[in-house]
Amino acid sequence: MQRSFPSSRGPEVADAVTRIWQALGLSAPMEPIGARFDFELEDTPVEIARTPDGAALRITATLGHLAGDPHLCEDQLSRLLRLSLALVGVNRAVLSFPAGQDAARIAELSRPDHAPEAVYAEIVIAEAAEAVEALRELMQWRSFAGDVIAPVGQSPDAGAPVAPRAPDPADMVIFQP
Repeated sequence: MQRSFPSSRGPEVADAVTRIWQALGLSAPMEPIGARFDFELEDTPVEIARTPDGAALRITATLGHLAGDPHLCEDQLSRLLRLSLALVGVNRAVLSFPAGQDAARIAELSRPDHAPEAVYAEIVIAEAAEAVEALRELMQWRSFAGDVIAPVGQSPDAGAPVAPRAPDPADMVIFQP
């Protein structure tokens, strides 16, 4: 007895890229588009690829890099996770952090010469028509993460922009007419 499966292959990367390019007001890319396509949007590396089962597309944006200092890195991870909880109701993108549960991975992260660890945001979409909205949500994450981690292209050890300190009442001057 032979079992038959649906012939639906899922969305195509080329269809998603075409929709994104149209939304950006650009003509279609000249290079051929296969099962994966990489591009940059506002200095953010983005990848669109078919999922391993071929039923959907995964859109991934590199948000930035964690600091090399373990204490700062821990603070960054904590802040990103809290931000993730706050956005869960309005943004479908999920964060992807470096793995670090096994002893070998932890030892690698502890070496001073290891490469900066990237933080990604990902969305899996079932239809190419969802690509533009998914990309908007990824770029929203990029904006929020920019307050926590160093963006792509900036030194990870510089960290994220430091929030201004609260004004000290002793430093305040009151002007009266």
